[in-house]
Amino acid sequence: MRSDIDMEGPAYAGRRSSRSPVFEGADEETVAVREIAVDVDDDEDDDDDDDGDLRLLGNIDNELEREYEELRKQEEEVVNKLKRKRTDDQGKGDSVRHQRALWDRALEMRISMQKLVTGYSQLLEMEGKLELCTSDSQCEKAYHPLTKSAVAAVDCLLELKNALPEQNTAITEASAANVDVQSMMRSL
Repeated sequence: MRSDIDMEGPAYAGRRSSRSPVFEGADEETVAVREIAVDVDDDEDDDDDDDGDLRLLGNIDNELEREYEELRKQEEEVVNKLKRKRTDDQGKGDSVRHQRALWDRALEMRISMQKLVTGYSQLLEMEGKLELCTSDSQCEKAYHPLTKSAVAAVDCLLELKNALPEQNTAITEASAANVDVQSMMRSL
């Protein structure tokens, strides 16, 4: 490929010298060698830094994993809170539905009882009853069961009025709150 190079000639003959001129620059060379050694040490430090960088990356990965785990836990807590809220809301809705049904039944009873009370108030006063019953014996026989029935209906109404708050604590709480509000209004 290449042709042979002629190595003969004055440029290739070499020079004669002694050792002293060769080692005169030894101090400079020693300094240069030391600098090279320092550079090599720096490179090793760089390698150590690379190890440190790897550890730093490992720490960052650990931190990211911890953050991810914390975020996952927070998300899970939020989901659980939403589920609890939904369950609570469903319970509240059921309570409201039951309360409305109870209110409707109580209103129907009140309407039915109102008819009884209206009929009772239309009965004759005691004086009129005495006059009517003394004049007709059949009237007294018919009036007596009617009176018993009316008294029984009123007693039943009073028992219902007393039993309702015992069965439903919300009524007791509402009436207590109403009494508190009324007493506050009176004090003003």
